[in-house]
Amino acid sequence: MKAGEAIRSYFTSERDLWGARVNQVLDFVNRKRVPKVADREALSIMREFRNKARELQGFIDGSHPFLQAVDGGPSTAMKHLDPVQPVMRKALAMIGNGMSAAEEAADRAYTKIAGVSLQEGRKGGWLESR
Repeated sequence: MKAGEAIRSYFTSERDLWGARVNQVLDFVNRKRVPKVADREALSIMREFRNKARELQGFIDGSHPFLQAVDGGPSTAMKHLDPVQPVMRKALAMIGNGMSAAEEAADRAYTKIAGVSLQEGRKGGWLESR
């Protein structure tokens, strides 16, 4: 019973410590590097479409094949996408024209968090990269 409590305590404290470290980095990025929500959203979209600029352009101009499957067709889809068009355009500009120094620093921080998480998951045997 004592061994079980020790193991639970170890895993809980490791998880909590990891969560605290990640949250500290994210908080710093959010407050200091990229404080505007729309800029963080654009950065997230850019990270998703970094190597697929044409696909992102298809969502912006309404030509993406996925939009054909939306109930009501592409025109209905575009009405729903209208509020995020400025963010998607900023993300596309980041892909084409590069990012500010602060956005690049935030991108590196997000990549580092993901990389360390993947390494830790592989080491623990619960994550495999495809």
